[in-house]
Amino acid sequence: MSISAKNDFRQKNQKNNSRQERFIDLSIYLLIIIVALFIYGYRFPSSNNLVEVPPVFTLLDSELYQKDFFVLESLKKTPRYYYQYLIYFLSQTGFGVARTYFLCYLLSFASFILGLYWLGQKVGRSKLSGSALVFLGLFTVDGTVGYVSLFRNEPIPAIFAMGLAIWGIYFCFDKRWNLGYFLFGLAALLQFLIGILPGILIFPWLAIEAKKAKSIWKAISPLLILVILALIIYLPMVLSGNLGGDAIDNREFIEIYGYLRHPHHIIPSSFPRKEWRNFIGFMLAGIFFIRITDSLRSQDKIKLFSVIGITFLALLIGYLFVEIYPLSFVAKLQLARTTPFAKLMVLIGLSVLINEQYRQRNLGVCLLLLVIPIVNNGGTLLLFLAMIWIGLKATNNLTIIQSKLVLVITIIISLLLLFFFDSH
Repeated sequence: MSISAKNDFRQKNQKNNSRQERFIDLSIYLLIIIVALFIYGYRFPSSNNLVEVPPVFTLLDSELYQKDFFVLESLKKTPRYYYQYLIYFLSQTGFGVARTYFLCYLLSFASFILGLYWLGQKVGRSKLSGSALVFLGLFTVDGTVGYVSLFRNEPIPAIFAMGLAIWGIYFCFDKRWNLGYFLFGLAALLQFLIGILPGILIFPWLAIEAKKAKSIWKAISPLLILVILALIIYLPMVLSGNLGGDAIDNREFIEIYGYLRHPHHIIPSSFPRKEWRNFIGFMLAGIFFIRITDSLRSQDKIKLFSVIGITFLALLIGYLFVEIYPLSFVAKLQLARTTPFAKLMVLIGLSVLINEQYRQRNLGVCLLLLVIPIVNNGGTLLLFLAMIWIGLKATNNLTIIQSKLVLVITIIISLLLLFFFDSH
C-alpha cells in the first residue's frame, strides 16, 4: 500500500472515530436530559399558566372569552405578545396547546442543562465543574428573593427565556459579546426582563473589555443589538397606545401593581424574612468561597463579584424607588429578578471549588458543597460552613478536612441534612 493510500485510510478512520465520538456524546447528553427531566418533574397547568393560557385559547378560537376584560387586554400589544403567538402558531401545526407547552419546555430544559454544563466547563476548565453546575443549577433551593427562580418545572415565559439567556451568559464569558447580547434580545421577546436584566448586569464586563481594546464600538454594538430587539417589543406598544403611562400617577400605579397585584415580586419589605436571611447568607458564603477558590482566574472572580454587587445595588434601588419614593418605571423592572443571575454566579464559583476540592481529595467538603445548597435553609447553612472554614483556617487546622474521619462525619451530616431539611 502506498503512503498516500495509508494517509487516506488514516483520515477515513479518524473521521469515522470522530463521528462515533460525537454520536456517543449526543446519546449521553440525551440520556442525561431525559433522566434529569424525570427527576426534576413537569407541571402543567400550574397556577402561573392560569393567566397565560386563556389568551392563547382565544387566538385559536375567537368565540372564547369574548367578554373577559383581562383576556381581551392581554391580546393587545404587550410584552407577552410574541410569546403568545409562538404558542399559538405551534399549537396550530397539530401539536395542540398542552403538547406545545411541553415541547417548548423540553427545548428550554435541554438548552438550560447544556448551557449550565458548558458554562461550568468554560469557567472551571473541567467536566466535573460543568456537571456540578448542572446539578446545583437545577436543585439549589435558596439564593433568590421575590419568589423568582433560576429555573422551574413549569412552562412559563421566564423559563422559556432562561433557556436562551443562559447561552447569552456563556457567550459573554467567552467574549463573543454580539452573540451573547443577541440571545439576551431573543430572550426578551419571550420574557422582557429575563433578557434585559442580564444585559445590564453583564455590561461592566463589556465596558472593561472595550476599555482594554480601546474601542468604544466594542461596547456599543452588543447594546445596539439588545436595544433593537427590545424596540421590537416596545415600539408596537407605543404605536398602539397601549402604554397607559398617563392614566395614573406613580404612587397609584405601585399601589395597584405592587401592593395589590404583585407584592411578592415587587415590594421588598413584603418578602419573607426567611427568604431574605437565606439569600443574604447564600450570597455572603458565595463571596467567600469565590474568593478562596484558586482555580478561578482573577478576571472571572471580578465578573462574578460584579454581578453579585450590582444585584445588591438593584435591590436597594428597588426598595428606595418603590417603597420610599415611588417610581412606576422601577416597579416595572421587578429588580428582584436580578437575584437568579447573582445566584448563578455563586453556583459557578461553588462548581469550580467542588472540582478544586475533589482534586485535593477533600471528598467530604465536595459532598457538603453539593448537599447544603439543595436543602431548605441552605443559604444559612452555607454561611455556617463558610464560618467553620474561616475558623479552621485561622487556627491552622484546615488540613483536618482531608482525614477519613471527616469524610465519614460529612456523609452522616449530609444524610441528616437531606432527611431533616428536605426541600419538599
